[in-house]
Amino acid sequence: MVYRHLSLLQLADRIAHEGDGGALDELHDHRRLFHYRGDELLRLAEYVDRLRLEGRNRSWPAGDPEILDSAYDLTISKFSNLPSGRDDGAAHSGKARGPDCRCYFKAFVEYVRRKGGLDNRPSELERERIAAGLFQNVVTRHFFLSCLECRRSRQKLARRYLWKVNGSVLPVWLPLEIPSGESRAWLEANVEYVEPRRPGERDRVQAVVDELAARIRIVSLDTAGRARAIALPDKSGRGTENDTFIEDLAETVAEGKVRHIGRQRPAIQRLGVEKLRGLIHQVFDDLAMDCYEPSRMADRFGLSRATMSRFAGTRWSGRRADVSPTSVPDLWRNTAKALAADDRFMTVARLAGLAGRVEQVLGSSSITSNSVSHE
Repeated sequence: MVYRHLSLLQLADRIAHEGDGGALDELHDHRRLFHYRGDELLRLAEYVDRLRLEGRNRSWPAGDPEILDSAYDLTISKFSNLPSGRDDGAAHSGKARGPDCRCYFKAFVEYVRRKGGLDNRPSELERERIAAGLFQNVVTRHFFLSCLECRRSRQKLARRYLWKVNGSVLPVWLPLEIPSGESRAWLEANVEYVEPRRPGERDRVQAVVDELAARIRIVSLDTAGRARAIALPDKSGRGTENDTFIEDLAETVAEGKVRHIGRQRPAIQRLGVEKLRGLIHQVFDDLAMDCYEPSRMADRFGLSRATMSRFAGTRWSGRRADVSPTSVPDLWRNTAKALAADDRFMTVARLAGLAGRVEQVLGSSSITSNSVSHE
């Protein structure tokens, strides 16, 4: 097998369904898939190390160096740890400890296929670039979840619960704020399609619990620093950790922006469709992790800071009750429209106390409906 000729998605599929150690080695040792600021393209371990170092200086969920170091180790294990009996015949004695990377690569493959659109791209290079961007989103989210898990273990912020389901017992760490008498009902309401005997099921269930317990953050449409945090149980029935509110909202907004890229400001148009989509997803990812800085995002995507401020600035209205028609950055105007157009999104906005702010932004947008659009 000549692994260097395989695409990222093909490598991931071989790892997920065949436990192919050669594919895993190719991905880790030779594929530079990750962007970070102005750096050259990075391998997976190099990228996670950048996240670890950044976490020491940013308001991430865990700024403790020991927690970040542990999160680094755990994230690497999630994407490198194969159980015994690797298909490439490599020496691997004993039972593997820690996460089973096949589960995480399987989730990535399903995530890409659920997103769709790769088969419609005529260029193999473009398909690879899109897949790499989605993989970076997955790895970034898992580093964030690893931070939460390591902080939980270090600070005793969770308790062990033995969930009896389908005739088996599944150990799960639950946040302390869930009353012990409500543990079973909470799990049944929020984690679906549970099969304790399925390989990697414990890791999958724990990741869903961690994602929900992390509190999805909704940007308050005027400053990321005052983002409101609310819990949003996933009732969609899709049952995967990637099906989160923030991801769905980001994709909805991004799809609208790239569909009308010809109406964007000239500097934003010059990014191109895929880079613009990547910019929007990265903005939402950083907001969800409380580390969004427009100036840093501008440098990363080659935009001027003034352009980034007009596109997704964070200090455009302060504490004023009114909203100037020209003050609302383009991305927040689009976000308000996306929230208002979807019942599920708007339910979350109301729970977060943002419904009035959404209405203000939409009111200001109607004033400028006959001017140049940046929708």
